[in-house]
Amino acid sequence: MTRVWHELAAAYGGFGRWIGIILAAVPVLSWLSEHFRVSLAELVARVVSAYRAIFHPIADFFLAYLPFTPPDWAKDGLVLYLVVGGAVARTLWSLYVKHDPNKGEVFGPPVFGRFSTRLTQIAAVVLTVPLWPVALLSMLAAPYVMRNPNNGNVFSGNREAYDRWCGRKARHAEYVCNLRWVFVLQLLAVLSVCAVIVFSTAAGS
Repeated sequence: MTRVWHELAAAYGGFGRWIGIILAAVPVLSWLSEHFRVSLAELVARVVSAYRAIFHPIADFFLAYLPFTPPDWAKDGLVLYLVVGGAVARTLWSLYVKHDPNKGEVFGPPVFGRFSTRLTQIAAVVLTVPLWPVALLSMLAAPYVMRNPNNGNVFSGNREAYDRWCGRKARHAEYVCNLRWVFVLQLLAVLSVCAVIVFSTAAGS
């Protein structure tokens, strides 16, 4: 039960993460209404309309070099790509937020290496959004986040590293969270928000 709490706290702790989750649900709703003609209440329809008015022009900017005019679903696809990137970035931040910049260092997943100042950590999180496929593969390869109580170092590793540092016979480090589960919980939260809104509006229509 303690392990489950670690993952939930890492994925959902903090007001800012819930704001990100709710905002991430909007393009999913737009895609659903476009493809499946989901019946949306007026309020939700206005939210989707506002989303399209704000984010579709941004998608148009990135897709302007294509030799054809992309359909709305392609624009939603681009936004969804960035939404997943945001989920990956928030997952990476769950590692960095456990680090005290004044004590110890951070040894992240393979592609990230050592980013021990807040500035470099923020830069890594921002770059993760467009480059999330590479970042996600790296995090999945070394998902176990641990903290050394003696020197304050926060680091991630594979199962072998976890057994060596946090196994029953080891206990050299504190277990923080599993990045795989944090990422899954982030995506489940977005889908759950969409499901609740869609089904509640469908029931009331």
